[in-house]
Amino acid sequence: MEPSYVVAALGASAERAHSSVRFSLHRFTTEEEVEHVGRRTVEVVRRLREMSPLCEPARKTPS
Repeated sequence: MEPSYVVAALGASAERAHSSVRFSLHRFTTEEEVEHVGRRTVEVVRRLREMSPLCEPARKTPS
């Protein structure tokens, strides 16, 4: 899997580029859709951090 070329072009390291998520919005994207994706993203990131042996407990997002 290749990292986002946009994130790489911003000067991010390969590691950071591989661990990033890029979202795109459209003029018809609603506020409700953005809020929904934001909530779901937080849920998924928390779950992945709990599963990852590389994520230190102090770095986990607060509840």
